[in-house]
Amino acid sequence: LREGHVYIVNQIEKGIMCQHFHPLPLSGYLCVPLIVQSGAIGLFELNAAHNAIIPDHQQQLAITFCEVLRLSLGNIFLRESLSEQIIHDPLTGLFNRRYLDKTLPVILRRTIRNKKHLCVAMIDIDFFKKINDTYGHDAGDE
Repeated sequence: LREGHVYIVNQIEKGIMCQHFHPLPLSGYLCVPLIVQSGAIGLFELNAAHNAIIPDHQQQLAITFCEVLRLSLGNIFLRESLSEQIIHDPLTGLFNRRYLDKTLPVILRRTIRNKKHLCVAMIDIDFFKKINDTYGHDAGDE
């Protein structure tokens, strides 16, 4: 798992047993680490039928499946990360206008449905828009 390599044991008497099995398998198995940009996120295990081995074509199918799974999970994690970055100010970590655009319609519908009151307040602190427009966002951040 640490090295990111596929590990195949066809004969459990001759192979080094993985320590993550509880109880230990009674036949051949295949372990494929699922590693994305942020590191290892899991381990795919395929066990053969009792006293059997995993045929080569099934090994290749499992490895191909894991590659597709790994890429799909990596894309999901990347999308979630980008989504979080889009709705937070990079300097302060506070929610920004995009967050308001995303959540306000939901909050309005809930407020109307529950017949409650809602107050929304927005402020422009120290004319930062003018500073950003004049000197750039890096100067405004500073």
